[in-house]
Amino acid sequence: MSADNSTGARGAKEGVGLGRAGGAGAGAGGAPGVGRPPAKVWVVLLAAGLVSGCGYDRIQELGERAAEARAAIEVQLQRRTELVPALVETVVERGEASEEAITAVVDSRIALAAAVRGDDLAALDSASAFLSGALSRLMSEAEREATLQADPAFQLLRSQLMGTEEQISEAARSYNEAVRLHNDYIARFPQVITAKIVGARPLRQFRSSSAETSATGES
Repeated sequence: MSADNSTGARGAKEGVGLGRAGGAGAGAGGAPGVGRPPAKVWVVLLAAGLVSGCGYDRIQELGERAAEARAAIEVQLQRRTELVPALVETVVERGEASEEAITAVVDSRIALAAAVRGDDLAALDSASAFLSGALSRLMSEAEREATLQADPAFQLLRSQLMGTEEQISEAARSYNEAVRLHNDYIARFPQVITAKIVGARPLRQFRSSSAETSATGES
């Protein structure tokens, strides 16, 4: 074999060796991240684990329970607004109350009906309290008259309102207890972190109670 051929053979072998080395290098570092999730994926997985392990399901459960209890209040308040027109009509027919007292009941009843259709608990609370006060004044005037006391229609309406007010008070107690449990839970650690992540905020209690200013005239 000549010197030129020997040199060519050695060059070819070295080229093959370099090619193999280059290929190995590409396999080791040419596809970065293969088989290993990106950092963002780990962050998402970690956050999901923290949320699920830090009270997310319980926060959802307590929130839904409070929403159901609030709906029960609204049902009873709606029932109350439906009873008021018949009561006013009965009192007006007998002429046993002042125009001012009657107007106050009519206006506050309209405001409560609008609040029930809305989504503002503060407005609902306020409207309910105003109607309670207006009904209390109306009944105070009407009950001074013996004709209404002896009227079966008036007594039936009074009984129905009394029952509705008891239902409102009971629903309000259930709602406020649900709110207390919800608010206490999301204020604790580590649930407070989960609450911030999912947007769970403290809920407002329902402060108005028809029992405080009863339409039946009883305190």
